Amino acid sequence: PEGHSDERLAFERLFDTRVHILEGDVSLMKLGLPNEEYQFLCMNIDVVVHAAAKVNLLLPYEGLQNANVRGTAHVIEFAQNGKIKALHYVSTDGVFPEAGDKPASGPSSWHFEEDAEDPPPPGELKSGYGQTKWVAEQLVKAASKAGLPAAVYRLGNLSGPLPGQGSGREGVWNTLDANLHFWAACIRVQAVPELSPGAAGQLRLEMTPVDFVARFIV
Repeated sequence: PEGHSDERLAFERLFDTRVHILEGDVSLMKLGLPNEEYQFLCMNIDVVVHAAAKVNLLLPYEGLQNANVRGTAHVIEFAQNGKIKALHYVSTDGVFPEAGDKPASGPSSWHFEEDAEDPPPPGELKSGYGQTKWVAEQLVKAASKAGLPAAVYRLGNLSGPLPGQGSGREGVWNTLDANLHFWAACIRVQAVPELSPGAAGQLRLEMTPVDFVARFIV
């Protein structure tokens, strides 16, 4: 629609004046940036939002360690170098065991407070992704205890924007997201998976609108 085109152009103009993109790699020393540029940013940046990660639920810990653990260590180093910068680390609720997993010892089921500071040991986690994010959280926690202003956000599944916010101004759904493909397939074939006999409850999937998350963190 014409109105959306005008909004898009206005957004692009604002983006060009407010956002500066630098190509780097958190898994590399100095974030993969030239030394002069890295040092300039160390002295002039006020706040760091660290959302860079390699997301893969099939790879083992070793396949994700470089991006998710070493990358976080490099971002912490950046936040501590030169001017101290507040660090906002985007983690995951995957630092907790998945539904259906049972503790190795103790009670027969898990129970966690939403803001629990100490999730279970990483050995209780099945996915390498969850394990790397668990370790990365510990790095942020250690840096915070050493004096770095830091916050951790444990996100679940992100979806598209809230209803009425779909013009693209407030964010869009990641087109590679498995949940999006799942729901699209259900709509396309007009069917949903049938739960196996004896399965408790119904098929449920939590999702948080991406624009809500962005506004909360920023």
